[in-house]
Amino acid sequence: MANENNSWIRCDELTPEVKDDLVLLICMDSKYPEPWLGNILDYFGKSGSLNAYCGKVTHWQPVPKNPIK
Repeated sequence: MANENNSWIRCDELTPEVKDDLVLLICMDSKYPEPWLGNILDYFGKSGSLNAYCGKVTHWQPVPKNPIK
């Protein structure tokens, strides 16, 4: 699933868990179809503020871990 799509996961296949907190998002039907860094509660939860800018989120992936020295 994700490996076939450069680690992007389709929202209609799987949604992130709330514990993931920050995720990278793609909004293909938006005015600006580019990656966004977002708090998942903005899209999958309460506020909806991300959708105001983004339109419909179509794909997501976890934010990578910080590099080690």
